[in-house]
Amino acid sequence: MNVILRLFLIVALMQSGSLLAQQGNNETLSLIYQEVDNDYKYGYINSRGEVIVPLDKYSWIYHTEFKTLGFVAKDGNIWAIDPSGKERFRVFCFDNGPDYLSEGLFRMVDEQSKIGFADSLGHIVITPRFEFVSPFKNGLAAFNAGGKKVQDGEHSFIEGGKWGYVNLKGDTIYPAIFDSASYYIGNKTTVKYKGKVTTIGQIDHRQE
Repeated sequence: MNVILRLFLIVALMQSGSLLAQQGNNETLSLIYQEVDNDYKYGYINSRGEVIVPLDKYSWIYHTEFKTLGFVAKDGNIWAIDPSGKERFRVFCFDNGPDYLSEGLFRMVDEQSKIGFADSLGHIVITPRFEFVSPFKNGLAAFNAGGKKVQDGEHSFIEGGKWGYVNLKGDTIYPAIFDSASYYIGNKTTVKYKGKVTTIGQIDHRQE
């Protein structure tokens, strides 16, 4: 076995074992890699050192802040895989990689390209139903209905439609009636309603 690969396996096992102790009995995945002809091939092992994703099975494997799921590139999409190696669902692409975990949830995408939310264990917490929805901040996420996605080079934005807010349970707190919406800062945010900029408040929905 390549010396670099053996050393990386030892470190990965130590790290995954420590994380496993912190997270209870949840299985974890750790990256492995091997240099081949001045290039690197990536895979995943579980906390017992078993190879779950062989080197070079996928075109790319992403490093993330948590190890209870893996994220891989396949056919132009990003997929979440569980510790058994099963592909669970497509992941919303953000900043050329998988969506970030925000307030315990990240965005995922179904076969109809509707967006929902999953947690770090791969449970779908909010069923996909949004054409577009922001990450959660201070317990709320802004969603758009009726708009269209406009591509601008590597970036995209939503044009038109109306905006509303949902809480961490997926309940609609404000229906899609706003012309524009922004993140909550503390217990308030700024929106545009009927052409006028106004401030709306909230209760702490994270405690509901």
